[in-house]
Amino acid sequence: MASIQARIRSINAKDVQENVFDLVNNIFNLDKANFLRGRVIAVVRGMAFFLTENQFYKTLLNYHRLYVNEASISGVLKYVRELLWPQGEWAESVPPMTDDEKERIYGEAFGKIHSIIPEVVTNVLGEPLAKDGVNIVFEMVQNEVVLKSFVYMLVDLILLELYPEMSIDLDSYNAVVES
Repeated sequence: MASIQARIRSINAKDVQENVFDLVNNIFNLDKANFLRGRVIAVVRGMAFFLTENQFYKTLLNYHRLYVNEASISGVLKYVRELLWPQGEWAESVPPMTDDEKERIYGEAFGKIHSIIPEVVTNVLGEPLAKDGVNIVFEMVQNEVVLKSFVYMLVDLILLELYPEMSIDLDSYNAVVES
């Protein structure tokens, strides 16, 4: 457990916080927020590090204890197995949806995602910025290429965590490719 704690402590909480705020800034286009909202966001950004640094490491360690264990990992593997091979046989594909079904489901999902925007987000960012940000996220998860890339990146990260020897030494790789 000591090596896990050392790895968690090696993560720079400020870098994670900056990346999260940059992501939120890009999604909700906070540069367009009016002056007062911009000041509120700047204060929240400044205070967040002081309020969350110690909790950040505790949360990472707790998540590691909860989800990176034999029971949790085997549960995920069983779920994936049943998803792909129900009752031990390869799942049959469902018939393709009609255009009307696609439009109906799209409309329902669009309405549901807008209904779950927390009021505090709408109050701080303003309704137009909050809705625009949610629209960007919604459209992003509708994009098949983006979703596939995201899943491939997650699989890569998991495999590299399980088998670190699979990582590519880029200097060596570039030397081989260039020669």
